[in-house]
Amino acid sequence: MEVHVRTLDGQTFVVDVCEEESVIDILGKIRDKQNYQVNVKELKLILGNVVLEDSATLSNTTAKDGDVLTLIKKLGVRELIVESIFDDTQWHSKHKFALRSEPLIDEVEKIEVTVGDFQDQGWGGCQARLFLYLHDSANTEVASMKLFGPLRTAEYDEAKHGRSPSCSIGQEQPVVASAKPGMIYRLRYQGGGGGGHSITVKNWRCQIFPKRRSTDEVTAAVSSRVDLRNTSRLGPDKVTRAYELIEPPYHGPMSSDVAIS
Repeated sequence: MEVHVRTLDGQTFVVDVCEEESVIDILGKIRDKQNYQVNVKELKLILGNVVLEDSATLSNTTAKDGDVLTLIKKLGVRELIVESIFDDTQWHSKHKFALRSEPLIDEVEKIEVTVGDFQDQGWGGCQARLFLYLHDSANTEVASMKLFGPLRTAEYDEAKHGRSPSCSIGQEQPVVASAKPGMIYRLRYQGGGGGGHSITVKNWRCQIFPKRRSTDEVTAAVSSRVDLRNTSRLGPDKVTRAYELIEPPYHGPMSSDVAIS
């Protein structure tokens, strides 16, 4: 069957669908057909006055061949989630890769950062740090900032944060003020390089609030885990032989939830 899709700016186009297709699959077809550079969860279909649920199949609605569906965009918060980091491999002063966002589709108002638990080895050199980087579409660094650390130094407010730090980053910081559509964020961290250093992080979350968002709900998220355990005090990871998580190939802004480990 065919349905006519009408956008809020008045454009109309036809999409071939099957009655047993889910709404989320139909939205994927629409996004691909129109080359929309958005997450599929940020699109909604309206039939009459009813917003169709993503999980519903077309046969469970009143939609008929030739009906007109209205397409709306629901731009919400994008969340980066590093579920966990454990790394005791040694790479002096290296800011190691933890997670990459999908391309931004709007300028950014603010970023809210929380960390469930942040630890180092508890003795010796103080190296554990967390960072946020902003890169343009050519992968050139635009801005970066240290979020937290080093632990056990005057630069880290233990009385304020304990080992669960949080912060709000606004327009006063270039990593927010310089953000443009098409750019990406990367989360990076630093361990140590002298032997025996380690960094442990749990539930590191960055919520990116677009300026033109229509909701404060999280409508897109990516997640990762880092687990690098050395074979000796100065050796690489015992399984991968790597000193850093390998950044995966980028496949564009079409995936809604990417987990890497």
